[in-house]
Amino acid sequence: MFTLFITPMEGFYKAKPELERTQLRIAVVEKEEKLKLIPILFDKLFKEYITNFSEKQ
Repeated sequence: MFTLFITPMEGFYKAKPELERTQLRIAVVEKEEKLKLIPILFDKLFKEYITNFSEKQ
């Protein structure tokens, strides 16, 4: 098990605040073999989020 931190970029782009709505930060502190799983896991989590979010609309 590991931790994946995802946060909006709000407040990060002072010169281009429009980017805050389309970008996010991802931070992971893990061994290299686990880091390779991140794109796969993130894709799965994002698809689940979209499915659950669209069902509530």
